[in-house]
Amino acid sequence: MRWANGQESSGVCTGTTNWSTSITLIQGINLITVTAYDAAGNTGFDSLTVTYTPLETLPSVTITDPTTSSTYDATQSTLNISGTRIGRLRDYRGKMGKRPRGQWRLHRNHELERIGHYSV
Repeated sequence: MRWANGQESSGVCTGTTNWSTSITLIQGINLITVTAYDAAGNTGFDSLTVTYTPLETLPSVTITDPTTSSTYDATQSTLNISGTRIGRLRDYRGKMGKRPRGQWRLHRNHELERIGHYSV
């Protein structure tokens, strides 16, 4: 028993009468064909078209400097912070304005909501 995902990839199934396999899909349309062979060289096959649309990875942000804690006591009036971002990048500067102070919540539908305010 063999499988093929269009011209992208192929492999061997586990089992004969009852068989299984794991196939890594590509984004978009995948034409999966499974083919059985017998000792005389005869073949039989079946196909399945699978459309793979990955779930969107929502962005997340982590502050890593000057602390990874949720609080920080500053001794100077200017604070330099840095961190990491994971996920899709989207420009929210228009909604946040030129000086986006405060706390913001990013919803799953990519709407940005101001939820608090603080001064540094």
